[in-house]
Order: sequence, then C-alpha cells, then structure tokens
Amino acid sequence: MKASNARKKRDDKSRGSFKYVDYVEHVGTHLILFPGDCVLLRSEGPVAPVSVAKIKYLRSDLQMEILWFYRPEETTEGRKAFHGKQELLLSNHSDIQSLEAVEDVCKVYTLCQYMALGKCEKDINDFFSRFEYDVGAGRVSPVSHSLPLHCVCNSPYNPDLEMNFCQDCGLWIHVCCEDEHQDGINQCRTYRQKSNNR
Repeated sequence: MKASNARKKRDDKSRGSFKYVDYVEHVGTHLILFPGDCVLLRSEGPVAPVSVAKIKYLRSDLQMEILWFYRPEETTEGRKAFHGKQELLLSNHSDIQSLEAVEDVCKVYTLCQYMALGKCEKDINDFFSRFEYDVGAGRVSPVSHSLPLHCVCNSPYNPDLEMNFCQDCGLWIHVCCEDEHQDGINQCRTYRQKSNNR
C-alpha cells in the first residue's frame, strides 16, 4: 500500500492476525522505527508535499497505525498569517499504512524546541506543531490552554516573520506591521532586533 492512497480507509486485508511490536527495522532504509516516531510518507507526484504521520503502533504484519499531521492549508480554517512554513497540526485522523510507504524519519518539535534550534541545526525535515486538528468537527485548537499573542496585530508568534522589540512599550512588533501601525510605533523611541534563531 502506497502513501499516495494515504488517507483512504483501511483495507480488509489489514485486519488479519498480528501482534503489536516494540520496534521494527525498515527494510528499505534500515531505520529502526518505534511507536511515537514521526515519519515521512510517499506523496502523490513529484511536486506534492511530503505527508507526515506519527506512529501510534507497530505491527508484526509490517503495518503501522498512525495519526496524520495536516498542513494548515489542508484544514477547514486554512493557512493563517501566523502559521510558519514548517508548521503542522496533529490530527485525530487515524489510519493504517504499510511500512513500505515510509521514506524517512523526521522531527516534529514544539514551537519552543523548534525556536531553540540554531539555523545550522535546522533540517528540511524538521517541523513544529502547536495546534491539534479535529477532522470530524473541522476544529483547530491550541495544544496548550493559552496561546500567547504578540504585536499590535494581536496574533500568535510566527518564527518565520522578523520582529523588533520596543524597549519603551515592551512589545515585539512584526516588521511587516510597522508601516500599518506607524502612528503608535512613532511614540516609541527604540527597538532592538529579535533573533528568530535563539
């Protein structure tokens, strides 16, 4: 079964006799996979974005039970300005996929962990997640109960957008918001550049 059939219902053939296992060696890549690992799965066509999933269980019949990650634009709410390029939402959409569909492992960090990575440490297969997506209800909700808001635009933090810190008013302000809110910003005298790669 290929991940191009990725989000289809499970096949009857996957309901046979099997045991859950603690780990498995992936034949194609020789990776050792464990429950809880995040993996890249084959996508449809050469330009389609790679699919990302979290392994819930590994099975002796070389199948894995997974939870899909969605990209913001794949949700009913769509991509917002505060969503980072590498942002994913962990969904409650479970599925069964063949281990043959795995291309590689990847990392899905919390936003704080992702921001702590140095620029040289970040890889194309490094993602972050701070929202959950209820597919049936079409609802996006933050993982933590409170989601800090920043800037005069009052939006969640986007690690890809440059921000300046105003020492007078104590706010982080998006560079792209400075022109839009210039009147309020002119009242503040000093800024210092925020590093997006703490």
